[in-house]
Amino acid sequence: MWRKTLRVGPWRLLGLGACALLAIASAGVRASGEASPEALPQASAAARLAKGDRASEYWDLAATFDSGHRIVARFQVTNEGPGKRTAYALGHVLFPDGRAVRFQNGRLEDAWQISDDRLRLTIGSSVLDLHAPSAHLEVDKNSKGIKIFLDYAAGGPIRSWSTAPDGYHVDLLTLGGAVSGTLWVRDVVAEPIAVSGTVSVTHTWMDASELDLTRRRVSVYGSAAGSGESHLYLLAVEPRQGPARSWVLVRTGEDWLEAQEVAVLDVGEDDSSRKGYPVPRSLSLDGTRVQGRVELGRTLLRHDPLALVPRLFRWFLAFRSEPSEVWIESRYAIEWQGQGRKISLDGTGAASFYYLNPSK
Repeated sequence: MWRKTLRVGPWRLLGLGACALLAIASAGVRASGEASPEALPQASAAARLAKGDRASEYWDLAATFDSGHRIVARFQVTNEGPGKRTAYALGHVLFPDGRAVRFQNGRLEDAWQISDDRLRLTIGSSVLDLHAPSAHLEVDKNSKGIKIFLDYAAGGPIRSWSTAPDGYHVDLLTLGGAVSGTLWVRDVVAEPIAVSGTVSVTHTWMDASELDLTRRRVSVYGSAAGSGESHLYLLAVEPRQGPARSWVLVRTGEDWLEAQEVAVLDVGEDDSSRKGYPVPRSLSLDGTRVQGRVELGRTLLRHDPLALVPRLFRWFLAFRSEPSEVWIESRYAIEWQGQGRKISLDGTGAASFYYLNPSK
């Protein structure tokens, strides 16, 4: 049986232009929360809700299912653009045959909900509940014929990127957590599909505009099956200023490996690249403790992230940004030197190349 969530009525534009006047079509619950950002621990899944004019934060979720389906989603709260604390949920359901179906919801500050502990966001028909030990993702869009209900294992230590570029904060909330539930897309499948697999979730937050901090963000999510099942997360960011930064994490059971001084370099250029948005054929990893390669294969998804945000915000942000994101199948082979021995890691996954603007 489908579970339901409280819905908030649509908001309407009453005027356009740089000084656009906005109103809410029906009353919602104010997205205020109780705890101040200063009261939150440094590593927390909870929303920060910073007050800076260009502050923003987002939660990225990447799920891979045994059936071959994937879901990639982002829940974002931002002060950038018209208004404050605008929230939107953006994502895609990726089918084994290559089809991709997108979903999105956007709401102004007074028309989306957040729990007092800031761990549950309800943005229209999209819900992200980060409460441990069982977190939840829900999308229930009757108008588009999309229903997603997923529960996944949360909890355990939150890992923070201690050498991130100045002003940029990333917490790894879940790496390779067990996930299960149902998904249905009316135009693709007749009945809901039961799915199970693994999911990884990150929380990124900053007080400045991400456009002023970074040029490109590369994320790799992978898993290696078998008796020594392990899960990989690789993050490489090209800041607007200073050298590139990277972060590599591997979880095997309760054991963790972590490296932050790793050079992640593009190797070659794939034929699928577009002007200003190059996609390499592979990534080379070279660090004191970590060496290896991530081979890139079939393109799973290519999209303009601004095409998914509410129209007025797309108009506003397009003056400063021409973003593009590409998701690509990946296979990795890594040698990790640790605890007096070498550990070999081989697995498969998906890589995201997120450009804030085209490269020159």
